[in-house]
Amino acid sequence: MGKKVLLILFWSFVALTFMFLLSFGALWLGSDAGKIEVHKKVNLEALVKPTEAKVVLVYFGYVGCAHTCLPAMQELQSFFQELEKEGLASDVALYFISLQRDVPEDVVDNYAKSFHPQFSGFRLEPQELGVTQREFKFYHSNSPYDTQEISHTGYLYILDTKEEWMLSSIFISKPYNKTKILTEIKTILGGMRE
Repeated sequence: MGKKVLLILFWSFVALTFMFLLSFGALWLGSDAGKIEVHKKVNLEALVKPTEAKVVLVYFGYVGCAHTCLPAMQELQSFFQELEKEGLASDVALYFISLQRDVPEDVVDNYAKSFHPQFSGFRLEPQELGVTQREFKFYHSNSPYDTQEISHTGYLYILDTKEEWMLSSIFISKPYNKTKILTEIKTILGGMRE
């Protein structure tokens, strides 16, 4: 094997080990493992449609991603059904932001809405995506093994849209801790009602 292949395999192993530890760390560590508190202003509202939602969940992925996005979107679909039962769904929106540059925005939006009518899909221009990637600290790159795939993080970002768009926290482990996400949403909504 060439040095380049060995290097790719090594870093893939390191990345997968890191993701495994993040994903299952919550099981061993409890408390807030798998959740990163952030509380910083982000400039996303200029790039997407305005919303009446008081809380916005943001997921970066791509249409056709079967390994990361599909299970995450199905999980979030189930979570939104729970929000509906709690009477909170009207205050929450989910933005699926595409990492693909060559897919029309209406296709991305239809993909998001196929999971739930309150989900919206967006495609950013390359320069907007670069700025957003630095601001949200997510990872994506073309897969070295398949030109049709994009390797990316599957994090869920929780935004408080009370006055300014504030990134409240990032959920990094899978499956997402629905109880902690629900608590976070209720905390944000409770703060808005004071």
